[in-house]
Amino acid sequence: MDPLQRIVEAAREHPFYAEGHLQGVRRFEDCPVLYKARLYRGAALALGDPDFRRSIYLSPTGGTSTGRPLYFPTDIRENQEQRARLARRLEAAGILGAASIALNLFSCGRLLRSLSIFDDFAERCGATTLPLGAAATDDEAGAAAEQFGATMVMGMPSRLTAFARWCEAQGRRFAFESVLFAGEALHLGKRRFLEHALGVRRFDAVYGSAEMGIVAYQADVTEPPVYRFPRELLHVEIGEPDGEGFGRLIVTNMVRTRHPLLRYDTGDVGRLVSEGEDELLVELRGRISDSFTIGGDYFHLREFASVLDRFAQYQITIAFDPETGADRIVFRLVAQAPAGDVERARAAEELRALLDLDDRSVAAEAIYIRPDELVYRPGTLKVPAILDMRDR
Repeated sequence: MDPLQRIVEAAREHPFYAEGHLQGVRRFEDCPVLYKARLYRGAALALGDPDFRRSIYLSPTGGTSTGRPLYFPTDIRENQEQRARLARRLEAAGILGAASIALNLFSCGRLLRSLSIFDDFAERCGATTLPLGAAATDDEAGAAAEQFGATMVMGMPSRLTAFARWCEAQGRRFAFESVLFAGEALHLGKRRFLEHALGVRRFDAVYGSAEMGIVAYQADVTEPPVYRFPRELLHVEIGEPDGEGFGRLIVTNMVRTRHPLLRYDTGDVGRLVSEGEDELLVELRGRISDSFTIGGDYFHLREFASVLDRFAQYQITIAFDPETGADRIVFRLVAQAPAGDVERARAAEELRALLDLDDRSVAAEAIYIRPDELVYRPGTLKVPAILDMRDR
């Protein structure tokens, strides 16, 4: 049977695809796109069945507008098989190997699995891991890196940036040769800061989600980011591409049949760069959520890159002020070094100019904040780039 058709047959009677989602569908090409809300309705119903909960690997994801966490189930054996296939590619690409001693600052706890996931990848590649975790203090992480001669550090960019700030403040340098990151985008300003503070030049990355698992990788990250998607793991489609070829990333997992993922809209935006026999190269532009509307206009983060890339971190908040009747957008900026009044004013002026909003219903400002003033996503260590609070 055709591999894609095999996934269709597995999905046909699965609770993920209840409510007539696949009614009358026979071929893969005719399957409708699956969106997150429908998928998680099915997952929540299925997880109420004790038999369904047997031998599954649970992955938490961002939650809902009500703040309730969501969980995605994967068969344990299929999850392990998927990791084994990708680990072989990570080792072949020189991302992890027997010579690697990896300081692991990914998160764990409350069903978050990143720390154990990356320990698993490292060990499958023969690497030594130092599983400190994101909750470890910077002193503890630095002590482990020094004692065991860590050659690389891995974690989400937000946690790596915090550790790099500690290294800079303490005047510490370690034998790091590379960084492996996942979970968040690494924008140019943050990369430059990590290069300076950690003394590294090579950055590697992997890509995935709670629903897909980790499915793609990039050795020696480029700008813009282009990831390698092995065909044995994922079937990739670009939905509704624009004039540049960018569209919604729609995926079908080629490993999982017990709990299949069929034509799922990831919420990410990308375009096909090239197609090889074994892998696809896909340029990722970010998430559909990396955009916002205000004052009747649509904006994407990349439109502000000329300013935001100068900062170590940033966060954009949008809220409605009932007293003035205006939407207010605030660019919250974490400087790479102490900034003077002139530099602060220049950044604020440039950002307002990029908005180019001649509308009294919108107020815009830019403020400088400390790293600990960033707002983190509940239950994770992720810093959302955009916080739109107008619906709260």
